Amino acid sequence: MDRLIEGGFPYPMILIIEGEPGTGKSTMALQMLFHECDGKRRLYLSGISEPFENMRRNMGRHKFFDWSKVEAGCVSLIDISRAIGLGAEARLTPIRESELSMDEPFLTIINKIEEHNPDIVAIDPLLTSYSPESLKYRKIFYDFFKVIRDMGVFMIIVKETTDKTARSVDNYMADGVISLGIRPLRDQPNEYRKVARISKLRGTKHSNNVMQIDKDREGLSLLPLEQEICGNIP
Repeated sequence: MDRLIEGGFPYPMILIIEGEPGTGKSTMALQMLFHECDGKRRLYLSGISEPFENMRRNMGRHKFFDWSKVEAGCVSLIDISRAIGLGAEARLTPIRESELSMDEPFLTIINKIEEHNPDIVAIDPLLTSYSPESLKYRKIFYDFFKVIRDMGVFMIIVKETTDKTARSVDNYMADGVISLGIRPLRDQPNEYRKVARISKLRGTKHSNNVMQIDKDREGLSLLPLEQEICGNIP
């Protein structure tokens, strides 16, 4: 990854890791959080309401997922699914665009960042009930991203995508987007490869090549794609 982006990610920034289910989005976000985290504060905000013991069991096969770093407070795991649910419930009542202001889960996210003062925070995933095409969606994300940039943190947003959501306004507002996918091989359509592309990364002269994702005990790594795939990565 470092070779693809001129040595590393600019800091601070807002980075979206997007893709289909099962492509390794959460693994990539957690691997970035745990990387060289000694003596630092990292924050993982989960909107899925999955017990963290399940994560410990599933991610424990990777060497980077060191639970002692959680126990030491280097990486804090926090469930914000209730805040996401409250935000969805509050938006059931129509309001005028002029009255729209940031509410849940954005306020909880900002409060957790102020409380823990991390250098990197990941939100997995950031769910809203707003339509990606609506003016509400655009205004909320504009205000939220401005607050995050003013706080000076590196934020990772994990996002499941469809053809429509991959082009939503938050992608344009973010500083970087890494797109993941699963594609069949052109010569062997019954075989699939997990692939990734850096769709956008402000401040770097990054590669536009589709790369193959390999997953082993060390975690995820990106390698040159050795076989042609069907389709592309948006």
